[in-house]
Amino acid sequence: MGRKKKSVELPFFVPTFSSMHHSVVAELVLARRKTASIQLLNQCTNLNCKRMFLNGYTGLDMYFDEANAICFHNIKCYQNDLVYMVKYAKDVIKKMLDDGMYVYFLRMDDYYFPGKSYYGTKHIEHDGIISGYDNNDNSFTVIAYNTDWILKPFKISQDEFIEVVKKSIDSGLFPMIRGMRPKKIETTLDLKQILSGLKKYIEKQDISPDYFGFIKGNAVHDHFALYIDKLIDGSIPHDKMDWRPMRIIWEFRVRMLERIKAVEEALMLDDSISMEYAPIVEEDDRLRMLYSMCSKKMRIPLLITIKIGVKKAKKDEEELLDKLVLKMEEKMK
Repeated sequence: MGRKKKSVELPFFVPTFSSMHHSVVAELVLARRKTASIQLLNQCTNLNCKRMFLNGYTGLDMYFDEANAICFHNIKCYQNDLVYMVKYAKDVIKKMLDDGMYVYFLRMDDYYFPGKSYYGTKHIEHDGIISGYDNNDNSFTVIAYNTDWILKPFKISQDEFIEVVKKSIDSGLFPMIRGMRPKKIETTLDLKQILSGLKKYIEKQDISPDYFGFIKGNAVHDHFALYIDKLIDGSIPHDKMDWRPMRIIWEFRVRMLERIKAVEEALMLDDSISMEYAPIVEEDDRLRMLYSMCSKKMRIPLLITIKIGVKKAKKDEEELLDKLVLKMEEKMK
């Protein structure tokens, strides 16, 4: 019997922010150090979206503000462009994994990537995570949305991965990898940062009708309601529907509830705000399932229900976070 060759496998779990690979890798990395994940509560207090759907674009492009792994001061990142180092890529990736780093890859064409969501169907610049390798079967373990649109680990041969890199380069892309691990520092709840972030999230905004760029804050929910209107009236075709917004909102509020509970505990407040906020999260969970149904088949009555729910949740959340901000300011004087 031959000697078993080396293999490495880093842990996987489905994180709260699981809609986008760049936030998935952030949570996986932060979970490797006991206190590091607290930074998710400190800084990920806002949502962004694009207004371009009001001017002919079909996506809402909603995402979590400051949830990309490179935004975290307590994550160490080692970046390598693959264009000029393809022949060394396998060894570099395995060395990063040996050193306990998740390897985030980006700027690669999903069309050529076996097992990924758009494999063989659509040319799209995309990303994912390598969490392990096995030299016994010459494989990498990839964490990404697969062809069934489920976030889970799957295997790809190391040689196939290099072929994807080469084909992506040939198609004009610039693939890169980032080895990531938590820094050896302790992270604590930063109440001042949270308070500042909450204020920015709920502050009123004066947005010009002629502005079609990115906005942030709870005005994102109003724009999602406008986006639903365009789905209902057909000005955004069903086959171009952005399927992620309701899931992103739900994930955002799951973490917001976690944040509220942490603030209540840190400032020795009663749990009245978190108790009132929890039903908003539960309703978001229901609405995201309805929105998922609509993404598979147009159901206008359900879209109307979702729009009503989105607007109500925004109003209820704003009232509760206003109360929380006042309580925090009073306690932190």
